[in-house]
Amino acid sequence: MNSICPSEAQCDRPRVGNRALREANAAAEAAQRQLVRPLARPVVTWVLLAINVAIWIAMALAGGSEDPSVLTRFGAKVDYLVVKGEWWRLFTANFIHIGMTHLLVNGYTLVSLGREVELLLGHARFALLYVFAGVSGTLLSFSFGSAAISAGASTGLFGLLGALLAFLYRQRHLLGERGRTYLRNTVTVAAANLVLGFVVPGIDNLGHLGGLIGGIVLGWLVVPRYQVDLVGSTGVARLVDGAGLRTCWRRVALAIVGLVGLVCASIWWRSREPEIYVGQGQRLLAEGRYEEAAAEFEQAIALGPDSIQAHFALGYARSQQAEWIEAALAFETVLNLDPTLESAYWNLAVSYAKLGRAEDAVRELRHYSDLNPGENKVDEAQEFILELGAER
Repeated sequence: MNSICPSEAQCDRPRVGNRALREANAAAEAAQRQLVRPLARPVVTWVLLAINVAIWIAMALAGGSEDPSVLTRFGAKVDYLVVKGEWWRLFTANFIHIGMTHLLVNGYTLVSLGREVELLLGHARFALLYVFAGVSGTLLSFSFGSAAISAGASTGLFGLLGALLAFLYRQRHLLGERGRTYLRNTVTVAAANLVLGFVVPGIDNLGHLGGLIGGIVLGWLVVPRYQVDLVGSTGVARLVDGAGLRTCWRRVALAIVGLVGLVCASIWWRSREPEIYVGQGQRLLAEGRYEEAAAEFEQAIALGPDSIQAHFALGYARSQQAEWIEAALAFETVLNLDPTLESAYWNLAVSYAKLGRAEDAVRELRHYSDLNPGENKVDEAQEFILELGAER
């Protein structure tokens, strides 16, 4: 533990006209500036940076940190896999970066912001806040964000900003005007970064927001609450933590239990959404794993019988397996749900042709043509369909 004399800790006392009182006020301010404050030399910050860099290097050697399959293997947030029981991805995603630029930006922010916050809060609080906020941010992204693969340390970094806000607000009277100015500047930085996340595409801003909220909530519970104390007969004024981490373990435990409860509730809730299974089925389709994809689409349909996307994708998967009866049934269901979906008419026509139902195929082609009057390719399409029927 090191100590410094914080010049930013100003005594916020009103000026008075009496010379003696002014001198007393100045002496008090000088004494306040000589308060000795405990500091923790940054250690966890550098450990976290080393972990992030090591994982990125391992990913680069494994095929590239921007390869979706590599990201998935190393623990990025993939909603479907979280629903299937890989809840730990809500934690591991915070140590994975997509590309070198992503790593450099977050690494620089971690060093510049992390050292300062660790100095103020200490090692244990810092590590606890970083992990708690990281999981909080990934959880909010998982619960309400897009199904895209996401990863990055920025959830934890926003959590450090949130913890810093909680600390500065709780200590605003002790830190004086400079402390309050620092608080306002920190609010501005957090707000500006959130706005930037909404403007710049490709940023998981819900993760940032969740990290910030998690940092504020847990920070409010565990940040040091410094008080002025006189040490020994010398009367040297020191800042001591009036609420050590050991004294607030119940609040920490309650916050962790609450977060775990939210994780369980969110996973259960997302498992009832058809889109989760449609997304996984489409990934399997892209890999040519048609039977597995069809199983995911059928699960989506069981949860959402009116899901046009699920029925259409199931029809496509079955057509790739040459299961034309099942494909036709799926496309018929799509058109019952949405008679204006032109691509469903075309695919249904192909399915009918493969089943030898040429008249039905031509009828569906005419529906397709009615929805595409400018193409004037009905004759060509009919010839194509009839050729398909002859090849079956």
